[in-house]
Amino acid sequence: LQQELALARERIAALTVVQDVARDLTSELNLQRLLRKIVRSAIVVLEASAGSLLLWDASSNELVFTVSESEKGKALEGRRMPAYKGIAGWAFSYRQSAIVHDVQQDERFFNAIDESLGFRTNSLIAVPLMTKGKSLGVIEILNKRTGERFNESDEEILSALASQAAVSIVNARLYQEVREERDRLIVLEEELRKGLARDFQDGPAQMLTSIIMDVDI
Repeated sequence: LQQELALARERIAALTVVQDVARDLTSELNLQRLLRKIVRSAIVVLEASAGSLLLWDASSNELVFTVSESEKGKALEGRRMPAYKGIAGWAFSYRQSAIVHDVQQDERFFNAIDESLGFRTNSLIAVPLMTKGKSLGVIEILNKRTGERFNESDEEILSALASQAAVSIVNARLYQEVREERDRLIVLEEELRKGLARDFQDGPAQMLTSIIMDVDI
């Protein structure tokens, strides 16, 4: 009974975190800050030691480490890898979650990142960022601090956070597009205003000046 109560408390705590993240979607317009909070929340709830969120760059077909929370996080952010590489690449390409208990025994594991950073990944859970059937990237959480295995409950929680992340990415991109369109219209309006002023000076204004001079004469 005590074990069931403990699991229930953990479940409630996890759902509370998901709810908090969802609430932030309506007030946080800074995409980087929001995505970082999502990754940090996932690490805490899943009792992990590290996590990353990778976004897909369609122009190069690469996954970009947009947010990374670990001891090597700053060095990892901005790095790229082919969208088909690694377990993250598999989750992105096949649009499926992946739970791996020992990455060293998994042929999909792309160890070049670990080797370059001096980091060791033991286990991980990767969930694709999906919205309306479109893949945007992947969120992955590494190494349970307790040494336990990631399980289906962890996958469910991370999937909920991934859904929130996908929504925030789409909203932020739409917001950016609206701002860019607004700025473009402001520039066009200013150019039109200057053009009209210039035309008036070159046309009616000169004619009016000429008439006034004729009247004076």
